[in-house]
Amino acid sequence: MILRDAVTLILLAPVLSLGLASEVHASKLSDAAKNALDTKVNVTRLGQGLKDEQAILSRARAAFKKGRFKQAAEEYAKIPTSSDRWPIAREELAWTSLRMKEYQMAAAQVRSLTNDYLKTQIDLEPFLLQSIVQLYSCDYNAVFATLGDTKAKMGDYVGGVEALSKGALNEDQTKAVEHMMAKKSFEGLQPESFHVLPRRFYLDKKANQAIKTANRALLLERLKSMATAENRRNHKILQHLHLVEVEAIQRAFIPNQFGSKQLTEIKKDKDTMIFNGDQELWADEVDKTQADLFTCDSKTGRTL
Repeated sequence: MILRDAVTLILLAPVLSLGLASEVHASKLSDAAKNALDTKVNVTRLGQGLKDEQAILSRARAAFKKGRFKQAAEEYAKIPTSSDRWPIAREELAWTSLRMKEYQMAAAQVRSLTNDYLKTQIDLEPFLLQSIVQLYSCDYNAVFATLGDTKAKMGDYVGGVEALSKGALNEDQTKAVEHMMAKKSFEGLQPESFHVLPRRFYLDKKANQAIKTANRALLLERLKSMATAENRRNHKILQHLHLVEVEAIQRAFIPNQFGSKQLTEIKKDKDTMIFNGDQELWADEVDKTQADLFTCDSKTGRTL
């Protein structure tokens, strides 16, 4: 259940939140600001590069939706590492690898994202994907480590975005806004500023317009709007992460506490989440279940 929901709901979310039609190319935009590249030729090249990447992502997502995962993977791989869209392409490529049951490939793709160097570029989704891959591999210790990394690396981001969605700016966010108003540019912002602001806000046309014109009200309005959408998305992903945690705990610890042959009762109550109509077994869906720490369900035929 978690995989199906994560893929259908979360994978499609970047299509909506990224807002390809309203983007600018941040790295090329920075070059333009530094070198005063205002000729028609440079503008044309800038627009063409953005359109090419939009087309690649559109083709990849269409192929994924149709179940043509190999074709989707080939398209995602075309996004260059120099692109501002590389993290998103890499993330969706990892989901694609997971759907093709290429677990090692999915793990390798997601490891390139969940590190300190890219934590200002990503949200919670890569950590969810990483934990799911580890759950499939029955590496429960790694699942718990990933959950810990999620809290350590993304806690400030989640809290900052939630506060920003309510119109409250913390110290780092305030410094970032003041910097952009004074410089009329996002260049020079410290990493901690990017970490607590909505992801890829600098790709948004309205935000860029507000920054260039030092329009504080417009920038704050746009940041709040983006934070509101991200906050809803973050809470959904956190729910999925919690389900992964519950499943990992069920598999790893219950056999050690009660013995490998003894059934352990899972009580249902009004707060229990039930997913009807699927064939997948989760700890919160069954009256009685038995887990074996040394048996990997993904290798014995049971659906995760």
